[in-house]
Amino acid sequence: MEYIALMVSVLFFVLLEAFFSGSELALVSVNRAKLNLLAKKDRALKDFLNNTESYITLTMFGYTFSIVFATVFYTYFWIKLTSEKYPFLKGYEPLLAETLLIFTLIFGEIIPKSIFLSNAEFLTPLVVKIFYPLRKLFYPIVKSAELISRCLSKHLAKGNKYLTKEELIKLFSSGKVYISKTKALIIANILSFRERTISEIVKPLYEVVTIDENATVYEAGKKIKESGYSRLPVYAGTLQNIVGYVQAYDLLKAKKSESIKKYIRPIKVIGEFERLKEVLDYFIKAKEHIAVVVDERGIVIGIVTLEDIVEEITGELYEKRVHEEEEIKQISPNQWIISANIEISELNKQFNLNIPKGIYSTLGGFIQYKLGKIPKKGETLNYKNYTLKVIDADEKKIKKVLVIKN
Repeated sequence: MEYIALMVSVLFFVLLEAFFSGSELALVSVNRAKLNLLAKKDRALKDFLNNTESYITLTMFGYTFSIVFATVFYTYFWIKLTSEKYPFLKGYEPLLAETLLIFTLIFGEIIPKSIFLSNAEFLTPLVVKIFYPLRKLFYPIVKSAELISRCLSKHLAKGNKYLTKEELIKLFSSGKVYISKTKALIIANILSFRERTISEIVKPLYEVVTIDENATVYEAGKKIKESGYSRLPVYAGTLQNIVGYVQAYDLLKAKKSESIKKYIRPIKVIGEFERLKEVLDYFIKAKEHIAVVVDERGIVIGIVTLEDIVEEITGELYEKRVHEEEEIKQISPNQWIISANIEISELNKQFNLNIPKGIYSTLGGFIQYKLGKIPKKGETLNYKNYTLKVIDADEKKIKKVLVIKN
């Protein structure tokens, strides 16, 4: 009977070990954002969110306590068994120890951790309810352990004060730190900011509102008012020869009949593969807001502004236009009106066109590339089993396209 009691004790403490090891994993892996919502009506969960470290410490105490007692009872069981009933088993102690090790590893670690991890959101509130009174009961011991742990951690971690980018991404994606979607997006943009280049955000030249250097202040003012932009790049002869830009503020007190030449400001020329971070630093130091972007051959491909770069971090803070129309509007089972600014990747996804990558990035750019010119309203391009008809365009760019499935 005594042997049965000893084995029952061993099994009890192995199960206790399983509970504590599984609980620890559940508490550290649960989505805290969801717990925040439940905690409004649950005192124990609120206490857990405010004192998570104490709960984790408690699970480690319980885990250690369980292993020690399971080992003690198992050892005593085999000593008693070999000395009283089966003396021929003496000398097999290492094998018996391995048996306990394998048993506790499977039933005290692997299985419970797998169960608790896959059901963390369901089990965590139950675990917290059990630990809530225990934390109060063992408060002095738990707090003493935390204090010692913090002192040691500060001493050992002096040379590693910062988290890596990968660690931060993992932290915020895990849900353990509750932040709004907007903040999460900003943080994600900041973390990837250093690796990104101007080519990713450059505004294509055919979309840029420009003005000839021989234009008058009145003409410039009219373009500024119509476009909604406060700065206009100025070209001499062709768009490949951008000589500067004019700013709305400079033209306020100028005579309408004056030439804009005396108001032209110099403009920085940058390469398309320059880092966003470097260009942002330039804009801030030079107190500039706009730059011309050229490719590796020196051909002007567009412009970039300070606002464009800031929006890559914060998202679009305000609209540049009064209203932005839908990119895709279906008007019949086989016909769609599509914005020429739609990205090729999005177009391929929606219509399975499989348009290959090229120097273009939008539908308008693709049509211009295939036709070799800026098409006029009414011109068409046949591509695979689709007809692409330009239904809105001006002298600089395509605006809308009618896509017909043949």
